[in-house]
Amino acid sequence: MDIEGNRIDYDPKAGPAPDALLFAHGEYAQALVGATPDGRAVYDLDAMIVWLMRTKGWGYGEALEYVGCGVVGSLPAAGPRGPVLVRR
Repeated sequence: MDIEGNRIDYDPKAGPAPDALLFAHGEYAQALVGATPDGRAVYDLDAMIVWLMRTKGWGYGEALEYVGCGVVGSLPAAGPRGPVLVRR
């Protein structure tokens, strides 16, 4: 499911298409879980939160707020090739 509750089929072994938008500097590379059939990158939302907690020393609430505002809030600007966030 994506963050809006829609079913998103993705292949966890597939890599994103060359023109897919990825998060900058590979900061969430360990959260990349696959790609959609049309090649969009698929990230695990919870893994992104854990990464922020580990690398920034933030608590869960702080990391969740950052992902909610800074990541999820920026997705509309990414357009149709932007990444998809899922909760597994």
